[in-house]
Amino acid sequence: MTAPSPLRQALANREIRLAETAWMLGIAAEGAFVVALLVYAYQLGGIVEVGLASLARTLPAGILAPFIAGLADHLPRHRLLVAVHASRGVVVALLALAAALGGGTALLLLLAAIEGILASLHRPSNAALLPALAHAPEELVASNVVSGAGENLGGLAGPAIAAGLVTIFGVGSALLAPAFAFWAAAVAIGLVRPAAQPIVAPGTRRSPWGRALGGIAALREHPSAALLAGIGMTQTFVRGAMTVMLVAAAAQLMSLGEQGIGVLQAAIGVGGVAGAVAGSAFAGRRRLSGAAVLGLVLWGLPITVIGLVPNAIVAIVVLAVLGIGNAIFDVGIFSLIQRNVPNRVRASVFGACEGIFMLGIAAGSLAAPFIVRQASLQGGLVLTGLLLPIVALVAAPAIRRADLAAVVPERQMRLLRGVSIFQPLPLTVVEQIAGSLEPMAFGSGQEVCTQGDPGDRFFIIDAGRAQVELTGAVVRHLEEGESFGEIALLRSVPRTATVRAEQALKTFALNRFDFVSAVTGNPQSAVIADSLIGERLTEDVGRS
Repeated sequence: MTAPSPLRQALANREIRLAETAWMLGIAAEGAFVVALLVYAYQLGGIVEVGLASLARTLPAGILAPFIAGLADHLPRHRLLVAVHASRGVVVALLALAAALGGGTALLLLLAAIEGILASLHRPSNAALLPALAHAPEELVASNVVSGAGENLGGLAGPAIAAGLVTIFGVGSALLAPAFAFWAAAVAIGLVRPAAQPIVAPGTRRSPWGRALGGIAALREHPSAALLAGIGMTQTFVRGAMTVMLVAAAAQLMSLGEQGIGVLQAAIGVGGVAGAVAGSAFAGRRRLSGAAVLGLVLWGLPITVIGLVPNAIVAIVVLAVLGIGNAIFDVGIFSLIQRNVPNRVRASVFGACEGIFMLGIAAGSLAAPFIVRQASLQGGLVLTGLLLPIVALVAAPAIRRADLAAVVPERQMRLLRGVSIFQPLPLTVVEQIAGSLEPMAFGSGQEVCTQGDPGDRFFIIDAGRAQVELTGAVVRHLEEGESFGEIALLRSVPRTATVRAEQALKTFALNRFDFVSAVTGNPQSAVIADSLIGERLTEDVGRS
């Protein structure tokens, strides 16, 4: 029988489907809100006001994100997302009311800042939630591909709807629509039920300050992840500068009017949908550096083309190409960051990354008016777009090294997935177990465990062969991938048999706490373990 594709596995997972639906709704709401916000700002004061609005939305969020995103490591991530979506809906609705009543710049900047701070929790919480819903590394990458597709569908629908609403009903209605979309996202994510949470060993909880700075500290501990975050910041700098410049370009160079930014942003979404198909080609791959490098190139060159040929049709076509690059880049960069940090700090790391990315957008938004002043609007687009292909060329070797520096040992993961007890566990828990495995070697004839002794470890055979002895009689043989030791740990009894190496034997051992916590924390694993124990006891008695 042919194994289902990773994408099919991901979409067959109810919890992933709900999480991805909420993600898409949240992205659509955000895209519509940003378009309406920038149009409102342009109406109030032109490109300088657009830059201020973008800066207000991203600078406070960039500063605070590493501190507040630590919440996702210590609160249920799906419930935190409910609160984030619902709160963003309230803030956007207030801004819609302000626009209808003729509110000025100060109120716009204040509400944009609050929404941006809440937005900084969206991506890190979602990125940290998905591994708790996936059951294999390939399924996690596939779920990131689905996230990319959802992001681009949302990025298409949100700006397009906002542009239509601005044209027909005005900016107030264009702001009210995303409020309802945020509330719908809150409902969808509220239905998610993760199977299990990662194990938290006694004495490992951090102080609030430690939680706040945990992501930054983890990036220092994992240079590969820090490098990827820096590359992501460069990309978001270009994104911030491009967004501000496109508002002016749509109105001044392409005769699309103020609402033209919505059309151009929707073109990115169209390309993103196609990019999601291209990104799916990476779903089953272990190596993702190529996606990150290709995504950088496809992100930058279209912006340069717009500067060289400021035509509306050309802009729509090349921004669709940019959307393809965005989808591929996201699959590569976010999957690589996930793989380069352990789960215990993953939400904090994504919080730090979100702060870094927000600061990148803020810096780009702030720099855009100055770049335009010095190089002209067209020259600014050309120079900004060239930055990312240059980064791709220079950083490609380092990205490849990061691809090889994943913290999760693939060998241990494959062995764990071959043990029936662990198969129902979500990827986060299996990752944590893999990181806790201790390699142990035994010579031919050496006892691994002895009948009647206390049990303190669970064993998986990595290489070699062992025999199981019951009161001196050999009752069965064990080979690579098979496991033993669970009876004493789960039943709290002495070892029921002796296991002896028949030849040079390599094993991975898991201590009692980690094993018992993982198995008893998941109802399906507990049932499988109980059934396996019953079968082995019955079989051993029959053979003795």
